[in-house]
Amino acid sequence: MTLVLSWLARDSRKVSAAYIASDSRISWDLTTNSRGLEFAPIAWDSGRKLFVFRNYPDIVAYCGDVLFPTQLITQAIDIFDMRVNSSSIDFPERISQFTSLLKEQLNRYPTDLLGKFEILIAGRYLDAYQFGRYYLKWDSKVLIESYLSENALLFETAIILGSGKSSFEAFYVSRFSKSDMHNFSRAGFSALSDYLKWDGKEKHCGGATQLVSIFNQGQPKVIGTIFGNERYILGSRVDNFSITEGFDWRDELFQRIQPNKLALIENAQQHGLLKIKKS
Repeated sequence: MTLVLSWLARDSRKVSAAYIASDSRISWDLTTNSRGLEFAPIAWDSGRKLFVFRNYPDIVAYCGDVLFPTQLITQAIDIFDMRVNSSSIDFPERISQFTSLLKEQLNRYPTDLLGKFEILIAGRYLDAYQFGRYYLKWDSKVLIESYLSENALLFETAIILGSGKSSFEAFYVSRFSKSDMHNFSRAGFSALSDYLKWDGKEKHCGGATQLVSIFNQGQPKVIGTIFGNERYILGSRVDNFSITEGFDWRDELFQRIQPNKLALIENAQQHGLLKIKKS
């Protein structure tokens, strides 16, 4: 499984962006071998969880089974991005086309090998100030799909998916819900960064943060993240500074930084540590 976190950002007048963040852990619960010996869970902390379309203002995340969702999402990105007149297709129609492809692939996939999974799509409407988020869940036998509303329990507009959902919600509420940054993007992303370093996190969650976004204008962005003073892009640690060029970067406090110096970019807003409000 995994942990997927999505939220909408607002400026003083409107919704200005949609974000999806996640962890980077892919795990296998291999409990026995041919001799009946038990094994501990195996994990790889560099697994890609987030994707962006190049010619559509849509970003995608998955959790649960790895093989089917990653194959489906990468196929959809290549198929849809090659089409002409893509700018005239609104978000609901893009969702309809994506789900049609998903259902076609589900019908052809060996059902005995298909595990449970969830897919979240966030996108911008042709009205550049309207964003939507769509949820798809395969629960062994049934495909569940719906547009998602916000989760008022956490910071406003939060959506959380994956095996770490309950654990992360409790972590956020106990440490961040009373902070002076509650309901801000920086609180959610800082909470995710801290949670992934916490010894008490759900065992299937781990690795560095991943981050993608859509704004009112332009195409989606893959955003580089700093996690434990190291640079990551979509869960992959990068040391070569030439690879970091062309990406926006955020540190664990959601501050905009220079990846080569790990310092704030010029004129970037400084967030500082979260201050807990007194009851």
